[in-house]
Amino acid sequence: MSAPIIANKYALLKKLASGGMAEVFLAKQIGLDGFEKLVVLKRILPHLSEDEEFVRMFLDEARTAADLRHPNVVNVFEVGEDEGTYFIAMEFLAGKDIRRTQRRAERIGQDVPLQHALQIIIDTANGLHYAHQKADLRGNPLGIVHRDVSPQNIIVTYDGTAKIVDFGIAKAASSTNHTASGVLKGKYAYMSPEQAAAHPIDHRTDLFALGVVAYELVTMRRLFKRENEVGTLNAIIECKVPPPSDWAPHLPRELDEILLKALSPRPERRFDTCQDFAFALEEFLSEQRLVHSQARVGQFMQKIFRDVIAEEKEADYSLEDSIPSILKTPSVSKWGSVTGKGPSFAKAAHSSVPNSDDVTERMGAEGVPGMGTLAEVDPQAKTALTRSVVNQTTTMPSAPDVTHMDTLLNSPRAKRVGSSIGILVGGILVGLLAFFLQGDGIQKGDLLVKSSPEGATVYVNGKEASQPSPALVRDLDTAVIHEVTVSMPGFNTESRQVKFAEDQQRKTLQVQMSAEKKPVQLTVKSTPTGALVRDSAGTVLGKTPHRFETVFVGDDVSFYVEKPGHKKITRKVTLDKDTVLNLTLETIAAAADTESTAPTKKTVVKKKKGRLKVKVKTWAYIYLNGRKVGETPIQPMPLAPGSYTVKLENPQLGKSVVKKIQIKSGQDLMIRENW
Repeated sequence: MSAPIIANKYALLKKLASGGMAEVFLAKQIGLDGFEKLVVLKRILPHLSEDEEFVRMFLDEARTAADLRHPNVVNVFEVGEDEGTYFIAMEFLAGKDIRRTQRRAERIGQDVPLQHALQIIIDTANGLHYAHQKADLRGNPLGIVHRDVSPQNIIVTYDGTAKIVDFGIAKAASSTNHTASGVLKGKYAYMSPEQAAAHPIDHRTDLFALGVVAYELVTMRRLFKRENEVGTLNAIIECKVPPPSDWAPHLPRELDEILLKALSPRPERRFDTCQDFAFALEEFLSEQRLVHSQARVGQFMQKIFRDVIAEEKEADYSLEDSIPSILKTPSVSKWGSVTGKGPSFAKAAHSSVPNSDDVTERMGAEGVPGMGTLAEVDPQAKTALTRSVVNQTTTMPSAPDVTHMDTLLNSPRAKRVGSSIGILVGGILVGLLAFFLQGDGIQKGDLLVKSSPEGATVYVNGKEASQPSPALVRDLDTAVIHEVTVSMPGFNTESRQVKFAEDQQRKTLQVQMSAEKKPVQLTVKSTPTGALVRDSAGTVLGKTPHRFETVFVGDDVSFYVEKPGHKKITRKVTLDKDTVLNLTLETIAAAADTESTAPTKKTVVKKKKGRLKVKVKTWAYIYLNGRKVGETPIQPMPLAPGSYTVKLENPQLGKSVVKKIQIKSGQDLMIRENW
């Protein structure tokens, strides 16, 4: 069928999303001499076009967004009207939001590299700073505050540019449509304390929200999200934020300071502007010698979304389109004559197994089902889809598979205006999905178990994996805790408990294996008996016959044996089995015996222990004489005087160093490494 033409220049191709207050369409702008450009149209639903107050609010939103021109803010091209329906034409973005980018990285067993994560936050901060500083033609600040900064509203394009979208609930001081006192707007888990308490806000509320996004992006953990909205708001108002390195020990302490400042509960203690926040992150990256750029972020996006990009390139953008859908919304207008596949192109529904957020978004805004069409169902997605529909009211929405469109609908206004209709349709959709999917309501996830070194045998819940590490174990119940055991000849067996996060469909477990140290016995005997046994530092260990405690195969043990009237014997032994040394002490002259006795008695006094301090940037595992004793940061370790071998290792960076140290009585010794 022919594509409807809006305002004589926009050919509607597909409906991308629908909410309680607006619909979003993919369109092609057509012009002279074959000019064509993909755009996105957002239009008010017909029954709201008759509401003068709502139209004024919609136009205020459009005016705010249309005045913004910045590389890190989505562009609005036009505000128009067609057949009595108002619409906004805006930039089409080929990319993914932060939430979806994180989840894709998790599914393929890869973290978002720190320098890429912070480059995304820097770009977003620059875009927000531009909006905050925006002034009118007379130079008067407009006082724009986004008020809904969240992972779903930050799109990372495939060329690596981060763009802030949906200034739909942004508030300008000059707006003619003021927000009622005490009304909360924005996604709860990303509100500032003052916003959650319904107190007056300014641009620093956006800075706080961006700090939450940054915290979650580098730790891969939700910060304030709780089981329900009340719990989430209480957590935000209390604002108890642990340092990011508590969850991710590899993160430098300098980053802790930056993020905790952005997340201060008191606005005056945060950075003054989002630009200052961006400057601090740039300086941190420079000090850490982490190479960063938009181009490198783009390479990362193209790598993890390679299959999705290939399918999107094959999408049909022609003006003839007859793609069927499971559910259609009849309409007599030319807007309603366009059907699509929810937030997907023709082949996107089969590109990957959707997570539970996908279904929530296809139903409408804020987790309340709307009036949009539903994409055809991938058979592999039965379980995830069924569980999502049942639990939709507690699911955090995220951006669609192809572009940022339904993020433009995720406004609390959609919930206010369309909730009654949405709930009715939601009940119908639940029944239809149960019929189509016949799922069991259990969400499944995949676990990738890695080990260093590789090749270890992996057991999950007592069952051996089909392959050695790295081993991918599929279809685990994400609602329960799983017991993982990793074993390998010559190494200690390691056990871990694994719990999937909410709606997480792929998780990676990295296990660092420590070499097995077989204990052996070293016994020193002498003739005559009763000789003192000392270590290389002179500390008395005992008298012959003496058995050394806690020694292992491969250990080098240095000691000497002495007795008044006899010559001292020094030995260094490398152990490969239980060993007994029989030493015969040679007598010396009485005069020499007299000279040597006094000093010998003085050294019998037990020496004080020293302390070993280790500081490493970014972090490292610590091995002492071949045994793992912990990881940095670590409290000073008390050690008896003597010689030790210290190994520091960071498997993520591929860095390691081995040092021979000598601890003296009462000495504090420091080892520093900067990786």
